[in-house]
Amino acid sequence: MATTYKLIQQVTVSSATTTISFNNIPQTYTDLCVLISGRSDHGAHYGGGTLRFNGDLGNNYSFKRMYGDTATVGSTGGSSVSAITDWDVNGGTTTANVFGNVQIYIPNYRNNNFKSCSIDYGVENDSSNGINGLLAGLWSSTSAITSITLYPFTYSAFFFQPNTTAYLYGISNS
Repeated sequence: MATTYKLIQQVTVSSATTTISFNNIPQTYTDLCVLISGRSDHGAHYGGGTLRFNGDLGNNYSFKRMYGDTATVGSTGGSSVSAITDWDVNGGTTTANVFGNVQIYIPNYRNNNFKSCSIDYGVENDSSNGINGLLAGLWSSTSAITSITLYPFTYSAFFFQPNTTAYLYGISNS
């Protein structure tokens, strides 16, 4: 069977904002994919990123991240935490007008099992201070995903910068 991607929603940030949300996600696809070209005002070369489903603020998430930058390789993670976090977009100290890229893939978003996701990201700053990583996340809920909220850095006082774009795609096997 052919796999098809259908654009469900697109958000382009026109002025600094603390969240990007996709709401009323149709329950007609097999999987979801979010693509982000983003930048935050976080005062580092990376901007961080956080993800929540259906407005769930409880400690119902876990994640594991592997990353590498120009000086370090490492991993981070958390269990029974309030969001899937630690993916990155470009931060405030990177070259102006350079945006990090993120892909979030969510299989089986409407089934009755816990929801997993994989996140692949890359931050570029000319030839220095780049960071790339892979992250596996789990939302311990059997509810279908109807909304996705993205934060630029651990849901605090940081902002996605203008011209950040995020696209939500529905994926089906027909």
